[in-house]
Amino acid sequence: MRLAAFTCLWSLLTGSSNGLAQPYYSRRAFLVASVSTTTAVVMPLVASAATTGKRYVLNEDTGEYDQVEDPSWQDAWKDRLDKAQSMSTDEVFMAARGAGNTVDPTGENMSESSKKRRAMAACRDDTLRSKSTANDIKECTARVFNGETDFILKVD
Repeated sequence: MRLAAFTCLWSLLTGSSNGLAQPYYSRRAFLVASVSTTTAVVMPLVASAATTGKRYVLNEDTGEYDQVEDPSWQDAWKDRLDKAQSMSTDEVFMAARGAGNTVDPTGENMSESSKKRRAMAACRDDTLRSKSTANDIKECTARVFNGETDFILKVD
């Protein structure tokens, strides 16, 4: 395939179809030939790289690039659907508010920003807010902005 592309380039540059050199130089012919040759050589390489679903990620420990295989979008969405079906309705709404993926449900190892995010999401929930000592949304969010998060996160 590459040989055919280079033969096409040579024939456009020289103006001959039998391979014998005849002086014929045109900017348009050169541009068309170079674009078609580049397309013929590069596109199969790009297409094969795009269909493999693999990419390279820098390994911080070794300093080398490791090959990582990405799942197809169908598999990724199936996994998301399975996870959403295993969650309760309240957990789905909390995740939509930005307070999902709790690794430590006790909250002892959470960062301060994660605690604030979860507390703000809890302030928007009427049932959690009614169980806490906060009277309304404004008071609850003001307390969270001041750094007090335990009053809403420790609600049973």
